[in-house]
Amino acid sequence: MYNTTQINCSECNEKGNKVKKKTLISLLKPQFVQKIVNNDYRFCATSTCNVVYYSEKNNQVFHKDALRVRVGIKEADNPRPVCYCFNYNIESIELEIDAAGMSNASEDIKIRLRDGCWCETRNPQGRCCLGLVKQVEKELLSKKNASLIEESEPHKDCCNI
Repeated sequence: MYNTTQINCSECNEKGNKVKKKTLISLLKPQFVQKIVNNDYRFCATSTCNVVYYSEKNNQVFHKDALRVRVGIKEADNPRPVCYCFNYNIESIELEIDAAGMSNASEDIKIRLRDGCWCETRNPQGRCCLGLVKQVEKELLSKKNASLIEESEPHKDCCNI
């Protein structure tokens, strides 16, 4: 007998992270919840793949349109959520960086986590979003700083070197 467990997404062939069934139950539209079977499920994090969840054993998939929430890392249009418990999105973090030169989103989330965390039932990835928020802050700050450096550099005339 051979192992029929599929840990890679059937559409993009990338390995997904395991998610609990309570994540699917909380985030799938009602007509899709009843289709959940007694298998392990994984979250596909590939931004260009339309699959959000897939089963390890029976090739069952749930696409973006099966969810009640937007999957921020799979969206091209605003808003692109990154924290589902405290309503942060890429655009709100970017606005904060543009206005203040920094973001306090991750620090705010750390403080608010003392009252509880609902990532397993609100975040499509089924896990804490703090790492993703920090990554977004870092990328946006880096992008902002790179554009500031680019703007401050004088134009170099190659003919007068």
